[in-house]
This record gives sequence, C-alpha cells and structure tokens, in this order.
Amino acid sequence: MSTQFKHLQRAFARNIFYCARTVIKHIPYPVYRVISIFFLWLGYLIMYKRRTIMKHNLDLAYGDSITSEEKRDILNQCYKNVGQGMIDLIYFIDRPEEVKKRVRFEGWENLEKALEGGKGVIFLSGHFGIFILLYIRMALAGHEANVIMRPVRDDDLEEYITKFRKENGINTIYALPPMRCVTQCLKALRKNGVLFILLDQHYGSEGGVKVDFFGQPAATATGPVVFNSRTGSPVLPIFIVREGEGNYHKIVIEPPVDIQEHDDPQEKIRINIQNMSDIIEKYVRAYPHEWSGWLHKRWK
Repeated sequence: MSTQFKHLQRAFARNIFYCARTVIKHIPYPVYRVISIFFLWLGYLIMYKRRTIMKHNLDLAYGDSITSEEKRDILNQCYKNVGQGMIDLIYFIDRPEEVKKRVRFEGWENLEKALEGGKGVIFLSGHFGIFILLYIRMALAGHEANVIMRPVRDDDLEEYITKFRKENGINTIYALPPMRCVTQCLKALRKNGVLFILLDQHYGSEGGVKVDFFGQPAATATGPVVFNSRTGSPVLPIFIVREGEGNYHKIVIEPPVDIQEHDDPQEKIRINIQNMSDIIEKYVRAYPHEWSGWLHKRWK
C-alpha cells in the first residue's frame, strides 16, 4: 500500500470522526440511537478485514473447548460491541452529565482505601469495553487519569484527541521514549495519582516477559510489577463492562493484587505478571465479547 494512499485513508477516517462528533453533539439520545445504526455498519465494514485475525485468536484461546458456533457468536458480538462502543464514546465525550448518570462504580471503597497510603494506585486493566470511557469517568470522579499510550499514526488526529484528553482530565504518557515514560509514571504515582496500565497486548520490546495467557505463551509488559517495586503503589484490577439493557456501564474496582516476593527479581516479575494476566483472562472468559483484544495479534 502506497504512502499516499495511507495518508488519504487516514484523512478519510479522521474526517468521518469529526463529522460524526459534530452531528451527534447536537442531537437528542433517541435520534442518536437511530442514526447510530449507520455508523455501526460503517465500523463493521472497517473491522471486517480483522476477521481472520479474530478467528485465529479464538482458535488459539479456546481450541476445541467451545464449538465453532460459539466462536462465531463471540466474533459477531465482539464486532457489535466494539463498533457500538466507538459510536457511544462519541456520544458521551460531549455529555459529562450523561457519563455520570450511565456509568457507575462498583468497589470504589477499594480505591479510596488504597489511596490512603499516599503512594498512588496502579490500575491493571485491558482493552475491555469502552475503556476510554473508564478514563473519563475516573476524571469526573476527581482523579486525573494518567494513561500510558502509543500515538495514533495520524498526527493531526493525535493532536486533536490529545487536546481532548487534556481538557477532560486524562494525562497522556507516551510509551516512547521509554525513559521519559518511566519518569512520568513515577512522578504521577508519587503525587498519589492513579496510573492505568493495559496489560493485554503483545509486548515485543526488550524488558517484557512471557507468561501463559489462555494456555499460550504471550509476551507481556512488566510495568505494574516494576512500578510497584519502585514506589510501593498497590495494583488494583479495574474493568468496565456493559450493564443490562441500554447504554449503561459498570466499572469494577477490585482489591489490590497480592504481590508475591521472590529472591530472584526476574522470577518475582514473572510470577506476578502471570497472576495479573490470569486476572485479565478471567474477565475475558466472563465477557469474551467485550474484549477488543481479539482484533489484535496477542500471540506472536
């Protein structure tokens, strides 16, 4: 694919997003639900090329433990949820009061107790549900969301969404360069802030560790354990899932992960990252259609 075509493709996607936000910003919820069907099909077409990757991932993860029909149902429901999630996010980003009304916390006391230690909180999560809505809701609850991210490939769109994040209490910490990322993460934690780390994608860089994920070796980042060792910050699992009928969501905050000690620092990292990957796997198994990780090459 030529560079020029890629630029045109990104410009087209960017302007679709701009137009969608402009339209959805000024319409009532019932009208939005009707026109969202069009955007849902558009998202389906965009994601369709990922179908082969999704089928491969489902086969790796489940093998023969579920039927082909069950895998197909997960795949189709995942398409629907990811597409609906992108559209719903556009609706929510300009309506903070709706976010407060439609997104509730379960386990908020776990966060409050953890922050009493004054060492910040490391949130362990994944690409689950409308995870960006999770950051927005946390900021609306009074806690700036420090999030490690990679920039999108479209510079104009990256500038646009970074400005949006900043305006809505989301602090972007870019994964690269690594040293700057580490410095900013430590700074956020030492200010008793909350740091989100999504631990469910392939991590091919030096410093990762391979752990078992759905019975397959998966290269995984080590950030939560490394930062815990440096700061003593507790690691709390956090996930957002759809709740019941309609556009309602629940954010689940679990108690801190029990960090296992070991004489060998590398073995300590491996053991604890394995435990954290097991937590993510537990949620994926419980809500397989909510995990957008099926769209990516988790196992390489």
